[in-house]
Amino acid sequence: MSERLKQYGFVAAFLAGLLLIGVLLQHIVEPATVRASGDTAAAPTRERGAQLASACTGCHGAGFAGGLIPGAGADWPKPANLTPGGKIAAWSEEQFLTFMHTGRTPEGKDVDGRYMPWSTFAGVPDNDLRSILLYLRSLPAKTDGTR
Repeated sequence: MSERLKQYGFVAAFLAGLLLIGVLLQHIVEPATVRASGDTAAAPTRERGAQLASACTGCHGAGFAGGLIPGAGADWPKPANLTPGGKIAAWSEEQFLTFMHTGRTPEGKDVDGRYMPWSTFAGVPDNDLRSILLYLRSLPAKTDGTR
């Protein structure tokens, strides 16, 4: 494993950990709305999704179009385009939630947790994940890698 991979793998895991801590603290500090589904997160909103998705810009870029991460090694996989111009635009909400819980895409690909810290997001309440999806679907469609 290259030193660059070790460095960025740690950074990605650290940023995802901070996101998870922030989400958990908000649920401790803010009263939760209990929904019939049993999900205790507040109803999904685009605004909440924008806040949560900001943690994804380190790898997916400010415009969420993915592509090469500046400074990352050539052996690193390209982060996915998360805008409506990317593959996840075709995913259902359930497929998105399943991916965030398991790291397996609807196409059957297992995503390496060293690069995409999906296991950190697995503990995020579903309504927060739905908020992220709402936000991503509201973005303008971009071509893969147009950061």
